[in-house]
Amino acid sequence: MAPTKERSRSKKSMWDTDARPMGVSPDDVLIGWFKQPGNFDRFSRADSDKKKAGRVKESKIDVARDILVLLQNAGFTGFVLSGIVVRGSLWIRKYRMARRLDRGGASRAQVEKAFNYYYELVDHIQRGRAGDDEPESPLPLSTMSSSHGYENFSTPRESPALLESGQDARCELSGENIIRNQPRQRRPVSRYTGQDAAVSVARNQRHQSRLSRDPYPPTISSMQPSHQQYDTEHLYRLIEQHHAQTNHILNMHDKQLNRLIDQYQDLVTEMSRSHRSQQMQMQTSLTASLIERMKDAGFSKEEIASNMAHLQQQSPPQPPQPQPQPQPQPQPQPQPQLPAPSSSTGEHI
Repeated sequence: MAPTKERSRSKKSMWDTDARPMGVSPDDVLIGWFKQPGNFDRFSRADSDKKKAGRVKESKIDVARDILVLLQNAGFTGFVLSGIVVRGSLWIRKYRMARRLDRGGASRAQVEKAFNYYYELVDHIQRGRAGDDEPESPLPLSTMSSSHGYENFSTPRESPALLESGQDARCELSGENIIRNQPRQRRPVSRYTGQDAAVSVARNQRHQSRLSRDPYPPTISSMQPSHQQYDTEHLYRLIEQHHAQTNHILNMHDKQLNRLIDQYQDLVTEMSRSHRSQQMQMQTSLTASLIERMKDAGFSKEEIASNMAHLQQQSPPQPPQPQPQPQPQPQPQPQPQLPAPSSSTGEHI
């Protein structure tokens, strides 16, 4: 029950959207792509490591680009290549599990519980495989590993009597011919004829506990989707949520950075304006103080004006500095250059 509760609390997947821009859902687009002959095997064989080694021509990301174009043409946006790869890989795994159940004689409800789109895809996939059903061939229950579920299987040793049947028996009992003409048995289809299969199944049913390595072989009820499927679905949803959260964080970061830049620009402008105002006030105060001292020293108005003009020529305007400092050095400079004030000048002032 824990995986079910976890899925119900998680965010709704983009694949489960109710939107139908072009009248189809995202799953309908993926179903249509898998129905095309050869696409199932194409997605299964695609591998990035094998592509680097030169064993295959494309990776799953390369295949996902074609599916992404179909989703965009159907009016869906926001899908990413990694999410399509996870979805496609999950479908292939579910299809193979449902295929083994179907070939093993399970009911339709059990097969659809393993993969609800199985009966919609099986005819198209098997037709595209040209009768090659080896990857989904059912195996006897005695050869299944209970600790690994459907991931690992051990192939039963082929007896000399079965080797004599040759290629003809393999061709007659492979692919879709088994589904249409032969009863479903738990046996490797490519290794048995019809008569040998019936004898083998009957023998396995009587002596299964003695021949099996596992004293508790799995039953049909244990051949249902395990928690690993739910973990994969949850991982897919986490990838989509992480992608959306990353985009949101990047957008918020850009907005905050723009606000900080604007605030910094306003602060620099205000500091420059305040600095210019302080510098002007300081220059005015220094000039007034110098004039007052010259008056106290007995200089006339003409002498004061002449000395102020001479002082301005010697002190060109300085560019604004972040921290202006007063420059009192020019203040005593005019005094040595001027003659001593006469008594008549003092009386005139």
